Amino acid sequence: GPVRYDEMLPKMNKAMCHVVIGDPYYEKVGDMSQRAYESIWSNVITFIDSDMDKLRRVYGVDPDLAAFLYVSSKEELSEKILLIKSDPTLRQYLLKAQLEAIKFRAAEYCESFVNLLRK
Repeated sequence: GPVRYDEMLPKMNKAMCHVVIGDPYYEKVGDMSQRAYESIWSNVITFIDSDMDKLRRVYGVDPDLAAFLYVSSKEELSEKILLIKSDPTLRQYLLKAQLEAIKFRAAEYCESFVNLLRK
């Protein structure tokens, strides 16, 4: 079910995987849930419903990562979770690759934000 915003990170830190899903409106307008990035930043394997990010904005820079983490069915998701459970090195690889794919640099982000406020 839904998780309150202030409970998101502590809850995600207890999880192995997360699946980003959305309603048809999100798909229609091309909106990507911020929960995807919060989940990645929480060090959780983050799968994305392939219909939610048709432009592959989150993992598109890494075709292998995208092929694994965009999923189209419950069965596909289940198979991939079982693979991760059976191979701890795969989990570590995916966690690192996710962070590299989103290229979030906290210091640069904060500096840019402060500069916008100063203007």
